[in-house]
Amino acid sequence: MKQIFIGLFAAGLFWACKQDNKTASTAASNAKPDVAATTSQSSEIRALKIGGVLYVHTPGGLVLRKTPSKDGEKIMNVPLDGRPLTVLELPDPSNQYVAEKIGSFEVSGGWVKVRTEGGQEGYLFEGYLSRFPPLTKMDFGQDSYVEGFYAHISRPKGERKPLPEQPGLIEGYRQEFEDGAVFQFEYYEGGVTHHLYLPADKFTVQEALVLFRPLWFKGKTKGEYDAAAKKITLTDVDGYQYMSIEPKNGQLVLEFAAAD
Repeated sequence: MKQIFIGLFAAGLFWACKQDNKTASTAASNAKPDVAATTSQSSEIRALKIGGVLYVHTPGGLVLRKTPSKDGEKIMNVPLDGRPLTVLELPDPSNQYVAEKIGSFEVSGGWVKVRTEGGQEGYLFEGYLSRFPPLTKMDFGQDSYVEGFYAHISRPKGERKPLPEQPGLIEGYRQEFEDGAVFQFEYYEGGVTHHLYLPADKFTVQEALVLFRPLWFKGKTKGEYDAAAKKITLTDVDGYQYMSIEPKNGQLVLEFAAAD
């Protein structure tokens, strides 16, 4: 099988397919920010608890601070390298911070007090933290970092199932997972498309964004948000790589595409 390497820029990995001719876009929305998807469901789905473990999921790492504020004194930078962080204190719901906007979508959250492996204690912005460790190496044989990362979240169920023949499809398969998720790989002459169909209660839209964006893009992205559909669309700056996240039909549907 032709190997498809998708850039995981934080871990020094790269995607080596030739890029030449794919663009993707979606209509932007001028609606008010949809904070509900990132805050009200956060504690319910992410299940933060004292003594729990979290991991950083942002390429530049996160600054550990002495106080729960973006202006708090810096203690150290916690990189995206898979080191576990123990939760000491839950975020104060009244102390929210917006770290990033994609159209009207806000990546927001509070400040969680943690302890590092080295014993340092302080506050980290929770918006770029997850209970799932990041993928730091490719050692399981999959052709996609998306599929491989999810294999660390839920065990694959059975063997891959080939997709039916269709015009232009060179190779394709589906892989089911024990938690009900399904990954679908499609390789065409002009590029590759992946779909990941997730149980609706697995992630918030924000956590899916934080987890999967660095798996697909190796550089900066530009994005839009359709507030009516609650859909985030991202492309790289050249328009050759595409990613979308959308709650749909009782699932959270992620689509990834890249020109070959």
